[in-house]
Amino acid sequence: MKNISWPLRDLSLVLPHRPPMILLDELIAYDENSATAKVEIKADSLFADQQGHVPAWIALEFMAQTVAAYAGMTA
Repeated sequence: MKNISWPLRDLSLVLPHRPPMILLDELIAYDENSATAKVEIKADSLFADQQGHVPAWIALEFMAQTVAAYAGMTA
């Protein structure tokens, strides 16, 4: 994928998801071996409780979306 400004904030370009299920905020970098994404947990985040905490198991979805973004970038 060419002509992308970094960090990539419109993750719908590389993910099969659509809001509100896009949980990543940015794809910061990627190369042939890795991808780095950013997630900022806010009080109104989709899976946040009243204290603004997200269950640890949601990290699996953050990781899965990072892998999917990597796959989208390399497709």
